Amino acid sequence: MCVKLVEPSNVINHEVALIEYGSTLAVSQINGLSISMIQVQEPSLGNSGIKTPKPVPVAALVIYEDGNQETIGCTRHEIKNNIMQSGDFVSPEQARACFNIKSQSLGLLPENILASDNTQLLWYVKARQAPMWFRIAKSSRRLMVWWPTLLFHTRRDGQFNRLSVFALGNQKRPTADTPLFHAPLMNIGVCGDLCQGSATLPKSISLANLHEVEATIYESNFTHVNHQQTLRKKGNVSTHDQLAFWKAKAKDGTKIRQSELVATNRTIADLLR
Repeated sequence: MCVKLVEPSNVINHEVALIEYGSTLAVSQINGLSISMIQVQEPSLGNSGIKTPKPVPVAALVIYEDGNQETIGCTRHEIKNNIMQSGDFVSPEQARACFNIKSQSLGLLPENILASDNTQLLWYVKARQAPMWFRIAKSSRRLMVWWPTLLFHTRRDGQFNRLSVFALGNQKRPTADTPLFHAPLMNIGVCGDLCQGSATLPKSISLANLHEVEATIYESNFTHVNHQQTLRKKGNVSTHDQLAFWKAKAKDGTKIRQSELVATNRTIADLLR
């Protein structure tokens, strides 16, 4: 079976078409308008040996990208007599509704998960008392301290996962307007990106392995500061300053205060834009 493509009006760039066969969707790549057909395989025999009815294409979704490979829109096209008609732009919600996929199971998300999609995951970990490890000038040190409440943000960048870490001012569940603070830790850049070193992230990050992501912070050896605003003090913060700060916290057993953190002048909403 083939589906012929008819050029819709005001087309910017064809990228991928999702051909809808009732409740079934087939995905096909379209390289510009030079390809005039989408080849669809005939249905195969089921386990019973009875050939299932041939699916009938009823609609197609076409996704558009700009020159930076950013998705900028989607159109839905009816298919009549195997001819794809001119389409209308649809919202992401309308496009998702075309799939009509029923969830196999429904479960509650953990309370610390803030946002999630196919490219990003955002969650926070409340302040807790745990060891903090340092390896500076070939000397290793372990301090039992109160870690601040941390915000973790993973995002997919091409074939790699990226992790950024920020501090939060309290242990309340954050919202979109919650301000972000620089994590008062070594090995984290001014934009929150973690210098991974030998602590690698999982190839695929999901709710099931967040502890592995967190371990790249909580179980790593801090070696040096990556920027000079990790703590609120006069002048730049050095690696020596960081170590001295955490040695003092370990000695008196106190938690880090919001007044000791440096604001990033960003919120969670800014992070997700």
